[in-house]
Amino acid sequence: MEPHLDLRKPQAFPLGTSHPPGEKHAVSVSLPTWQSVVRYRRDEQCNSIDNLKHKVTAGYPRFYIHQIVQNLSRRVIDRLRLDADEVNCVPFPTAANASQCMAGLKTPNSTIIPEIVRFSPRARNTMIETENWTTFYALLFPVTCFDKVMGYWRDTGSGISSRQAEYLLELFDNLESKSANSDYCTSGRKDPVIDIEDSKWHKFPSGQAEKQAVKELITHLSTSESNNDGFAAVSPRPGDVFLFPNGMSAIYTLSRALASCPGPHLVVCYGWLYGETRSAIERSAWERIIFYHRGSAEELDGLEASLASGQRIQALFCECPGNVLLASPDLYRIHALATTYNFIIVCDNSVSTAVNIDILPFVDIMVTSLTKMFSGGCNVTAGSVVLNPQSPHYASIMSRLATMYEDTLFPLDAITLQKNSIDVISRVQCANINALAVVELIARHPSVAQVNHPSTVPTAAFYKRHCRPRGGYGQVLGIVLRNPHSAEVFYNALDVCKGTSFGTNFTLCIPFALIAHYHELDWVESHGIPKHILRLSVGLEDTEEILRVVSRALKAVEEFERVQTPGGAHIRN
Repeated sequence: MEPHLDLRKPQAFPLGTSHPPGEKHAVSVSLPTWQSVVRYRRDEQCNSIDNLKHKVTAGYPRFYIHQIVQNLSRRVIDRLRLDADEVNCVPFPTAANASQCMAGLKTPNSTIIPEIVRFSPRARNTMIETENWTTFYALLFPVTCFDKVMGYWRDTGSGISSRQAEYLLELFDNLESKSANSDYCTSGRKDPVIDIEDSKWHKFPSGQAEKQAVKELITHLSTSESNNDGFAAVSPRPGDVFLFPNGMSAIYTLSRALASCPGPHLVVCYGWLYGETRSAIERSAWERIIFYHRGSAEELDGLEASLASGQRIQALFCECPGNVLLASPDLYRIHALATTYNFIIVCDNSVSTAVNIDILPFVDIMVTSLTKMFSGGCNVTAGSVVLNPQSPHYASIMSRLATMYEDTLFPLDAITLQKNSIDVISRVQCANINALAVVELIARHPSVAQVNHPSTVPTAAFYKRHCRPRGGYGQVLGIVLRNPHSAEVFYNALDVCKGTSFGTNFTLCIPFALIAHYHELDWVESHGIPKHILRLSVGLEDTEEILRVVSRALKAVEEFERVQTPGGAHIRN
């Protein structure tokens, strides 16, 4: 029997179970033990029969190419009669996505030259929006280049969604293929011309009404509720909101747009940014990227000194709060520097959400992963960019972003997102309450060295400045136990969903450094991220039930430490 997710109480699931169970478009998968997380990352380069990757058939879509997308790739390989042992294929929704990925491939030792093949309908009357969603671009490349292609897929969020791949598979035999290489040109195997009256095509929803509804909700949530210490309240319009297929796609497109603006081609990354955010920025055409990883006042002093001495930057990227450290930037001071030295502030509020904090008056651009709490359902990805209409850079940003922007949010994804987001305010407020209760429980336990939460970290005052009257501190916390082995015990004993992502309606946990930085653990620890740190995203379950399962995990730690020989514990790899 398929496991069932009960939102009344937290629960863990067997290895490889999708989150939510039975959801074919799930964006998380169960990694229920510490060693399953280690093996999942360690086995990435291994093709042995016992490779854990072969047993885990779901995952976060940027890190794992969905089975449905893989099926579409196989259909392309079969149609073009290619040798799957030599040639791989990844489908992209636009020609620009495929071309950008191909541009980064170098194949000096291969006879296989990367190619892009366009698949589209031969339709006389197909509506434009329908034709857009039934066209895709298959990038063919030597199998030896897969890691490079996967890196682009992961860092840019440019891959095709599982819902679009599913739709394309239904109609694949109706699609013709075109390429500069005549060997890859095919007419399709049936129905050479598609009739618009065919129900598969004619009844396909546009998703435009749902996208507009999502934009209006984001506009409402992003609007300032009061005057902040003399800062004018901001009321964005739906036209100031851009929707993307995921948050990283939003950041990558935005970074490329800003890097193309006239002016200094230098950008600052302030604070501990999410790893793929840094990668997306690095893939853009910046001449130089300046990192201030700790996001401290001293680093702001350094930035101010460099600006005062004549250095100029185009933009500064930050998060409020940051992922896993949960530190908040001093947006008042950053805004003052931006006003004096004329640079753009980009802030990611995915962890906190616009339900909790009002930051648009202090930034030029706000980016959000709508995959997280805005959706909450863990069954769709999306992202947004909101422009501050009062920004002195508004016209320039709007012009550059509009030039690069392509609407690639698949209609069926938009419909799911709109349905999921209807009750976002009440869900965020419930998770706020539950998280505070968990923070209080964990923080007073003697085995716990540190709890990262916007309410407990040294930058709590910066966060509180922006808290809305009915907002809170969010649902995400980082947990650092004194003994690294105890972190493993706690994780294994914690009876909650365990896997990638956060901001889900259900409680979800993962060893953050292991899953996000497995191959650079020493480096991230040197920047203040303990190797054994746990990220806990608290859900909507009954508060007492959540506290009960957390207490049991802490009790398991107590029992473990009672019989442990003290001293010298190190994390196992």
